This record gives sequence, structure tokens and C-alpha cells, in this order.
Amino acid sequence: ANERCNRLGLDTISSSAAIAFAFEASERGLIGPELAGDLDLSWGNAETILALVDQIAAGEGLGRLLGQGVRAAAGALGGGSDAYATHVKGMEIPYHDPRAETSMAANYATGTRGACHLSSLTYAAMWGNKLEGLYLPDPYNQHSSAGKGRMAAEWQNFMTVLNAVGICKLVAKTYVDPGRVSSWIAAGFGWDIDGPELVRAGERIFNLQRLIDARLGVTMADDVLPARLAAEARPDGGSAGVLPDMPLIMEEYYATRGWIDGMPAPPKLLELGLA
Repeated sequence: ANERCNRLGLDTISSSAAIAFAFEASERGLIGPELAGDLDLSWGNAETILALVDQIAAGEGLGRLLGQGVRAAAGALGGGSDAYATHVKGMEIPYHDPRAETSMAANYATGTRGACHLSSLTYAAMWGNKLEGLYLPDPYNQHSSAGKGRMAAEWQNFMTVLNAVGICKLVAKTYVDPGRVSSWIAAGFGWDIDGPELVRAGERIFNLQRLIDARLGVTMADDVLPARLAAEARPDGGSAGVLPDMPLIMEEYYATRGWIDGMPAPPKLLELGLA
């Protein structure tokens, strides 16, 4: 399925989330034969998964609906199907569960383009990654919510500037911190830049992105997780019973950003030279 998505130019995360949505919506009686056609939508049917990948790419059959994403698909189906459409701002949620590393809750909720796991990459902390110059709660606890709003904001700044520099964000998994990246930039271009200044550039970019989002109608009301991840705990596994404390996490996140009502405030814009 992964190989087929790659060859067809489909995002694997959004495609798999849309197909999972279809399976569950069918289980709940919301997708009947008129939509499913001859597809067997019993959970996990491998032939159906591959068929739906092809349908999504071709814009045919049920794939025509799923190819619009789970938000649009749920809007078309109705019947409470939005409860099974896990997305933020229309972007499907990846498989880095914010109930396993709660900083990802803030990352998903506030992502400029929605629920992108690469907006902050804070889940790397679960493997012991400590990046010099970026906040990490001490002691670190992947299930605790305290400090996770600040953590998400600071790591977002670093990840955002890596986009601008043109460096793969996965270097953060190999303990490459802002100081190391700034030394590469200095060596390559002769710029006098250090780690804090690099992160500051990322903060400036992220705030500018938020301003663009605001112009397009995004508000703090859009900075939310779907109920499945915010209110339904995992029943088993190493993160059983864990839920992110969203009020605490979001209050801390906005305070770290210096935002008021979810938006960059004039003092922050002045501070960043964006006035």
C-alpha cells in the first residue's frame, strides 16, 4: 500500500486515515452498497485497502469521496461520522499519538497547516533526544502535560527554520541541535549566526505563518484536537488511560508564544520585527 501510494503520488498518512475512516463509517452503517460498490469494507480487508488506494488516485467510486479528505467526507456522509474523522484544520492526523507523547497534542492543534507530525518532532524526546537550546521538561515524562505547551512551541521554531534552510527535519532524531545547524550555515555561507538566532528566525517564520492563517480565517477555535484523541483514552498498551490536559497545554503554549486570543500580539510582532 505504501509503495502504491508513492507511485501514485498520494500521501500515505492522509490516504490511510481516509481508508480507516471508510472502514469505521461502514461498520457504523453510514456507507452502504451505493457508495461501497463491490468493495468489502470489513475492517482491515487488504484487497479493499489496495483497491481504495487506486480509487482515490483515479477519483473513482468511493475513492472520489475519500480523496477529498476525512473532513469533507464526513461532511458529505453526515450521521455523526465526524466523530471518526480524525483531523486538525482538515489535515489527517499521523500515527504519533498525542496520548503517548502529550507535547504532540499542542503540535497538532496549532500546526500551521494542521496535524503535521513534523511541525515540532517532539515525539523524538521519547527516545532520549535532548537538543541543546530547546526546552525539555525536567524530569521528562512523556505522559505528563506540564511543560508540553512550551516544549511544542520551541521545537516548532527549530523545525520551521529547518524548512527555510533546506535541511531534513529528521536530523533532530540524530541529536543535531540549533547550534550544530548554525555552525553548518556559518561554514557554508560565512554568516555570523548562532543557535539562539537560528531559533529566533524560526519563531519569526512561524508567527508570519500564523498571520497568514489568520487572514485566511483561522482562529484559536481551530486549535483543537478531535475528541477521539482529546477525550478517549487508549484502553491498553504503555499509554493506557493517558489523555493530554488540553486547557493546561494550550494556555502554556499561547503564553510561550506571546499570543493573545490565539494570535500574535502587537508586542510580539514588534519584538520580532514583523510590525
